[in-house]
Amino acid sequence: MSRSLMRMLPVLLLLALALALVPFSGVPPVVAQDTGSISGTVYFDTDMDGQRDAGEPPAPGRTVELRGVQNYDLPFSEVSAIDGSYRFIGLSPDEYYYVLLHTDSRTPCATYSHSGVPGNGDSTGINIGVLGDGTGRVSGALIDDLNENGVYDRSEPGWKGWPISIGGGPEEGVGGCWVTTTTGPHGEFEFAGLLGGRYEIGYDAPATLAETSWEQTFPTVPDEAYPELQLPDNSVDLTEATEVRDLKVGVHFVTGAAAINVSTFRDIDLDEIRDHGELLLDCSSAAWLFDLYRQVPSVGLLWVNVLHIPCQNGVFHIAGLVPGTYDVRFHTWCTTPDQAGPPSHPNEPTNRRVTLEKGKDMGSVEFGVCPQSGTDTPLPIPTPQMVPPSIDYGDERSRNLALPDGGAGGAPSDGSLAGPAAALGVAGALAVCGAVLTRRRQARAQRAHRPASE
Repeated sequence: MSRSLMRMLPVLLLLALALALVPFSGVPPVVAQDTGSISGTVYFDTDMDGQRDAGEPPAPGRTVELRGVQNYDLPFSEVSAIDGSYRFIGLSPDEYYYVLLHTDSRTPCATYSHSGVPGNGDSTGINIGVLGDGTGRVSGALIDDLNENGVYDRSEPGWKGWPISIGGGPEEGVGGCWVTTTTGPHGEFEFAGLLGGRYEIGYDAPATLAETSWEQTFPTVPDEAYPELQLPDNSVDLTEATEVRDLKVGVHFVTGAAAINVSTFRDIDLDEIRDHGELLLDCSSAAWLFDLYRQVPSVGLLWVNVLHIPCQNGVFHIAGLVPGTYDVRFHTWCTTPDQAGPPSHPNEPTNRRVTLEKGKDMGSVEFGVCPQSGTDTPLPIPTPQMVPPSIDYGDERSRNLALPDGGAGGAPSDGSLAGPAAALGVAGALAVCGAVLTRRRQARAQRAHRPASE
């Protein structure tokens, strides 16, 4: 190596560092491809026909939400102006959107939302009607059914801080009501301003309890097809009455150390027994088609709300259960929808009963699935694939940034190296060369200064 090249080495390293921070000129930077807009008017739909007629006034100060079909959980929001108008701009041309009115205690009822509105142009006239103030009112409390007896006892406390909502309304109308609130210190809740109709109350456990299984112990109603099953009954009827008061909903948590493993296999010979060669299906093929029920004394078989069921190598693991008798019901599909159910009884769900006694902390059940049409061989379990990490989009609009069409390793689809990646590679190569040159120079200097006797 010449001395001139060695003198230029620091300059080359600085050049490589600069290239690492700036993309090559042949690769354009990632830019937002946001061009579309959606606009309309929020108005009072006084005749509830879903259209803005002459004389129907604007509804200012109402929040309109825009949710992507692909990115539903990341909404835009705009507040309607004094004339009721709103407008969303800078939308992704590759996305379709839902346009809906944010309902709350001030605006509980609205016309049905718009869906499938494209973001690749200027969509105008996307109007949403406020259905006005109703006179219906529903109040009650969410109760901790400590003794799990299916009735409210005065000593039982309420569940504080639970998200709870009510939805429903006019059966023949063009819209409905949907309000969400949070339970108070004693589990109390109230919904007002509702239009006449039938409603359903829904609730979710707080995030701190989201992975704990629970049952609704009251009120319940027998399943029409399977009367032995008791399903949650949270219906409210405001078609005749204008108010429902003191509604109690009981929830009991199922917390223990027992577990049940659930797996499925391709039942080639339709005998509902896993024979040699009938392999377990992978987790995605099973598709979460089972429900868990628990036998509760004096109440019946209650549906267990299990939010977190990990699956590995085709086996679903339902943990955190208490000793008792459980029914696992699996619904399968064959080649046509009318062939739902087990092979021997296509119109019925497969049922497996598991008893977990004290000291027995594990139970296992298997379900046979109808063989695929046109084949008599089991499906192999696919090779596990690496899943990319989830993307933190940051602010709402950053999710619409266009991503490069890349192949393996972050390279563009044409096979050329992207600017930053290539620059980093050059920097790495020059760094290695610099280390080699430095080592050779040190060795040469040591030989030059050795005593003659050596």
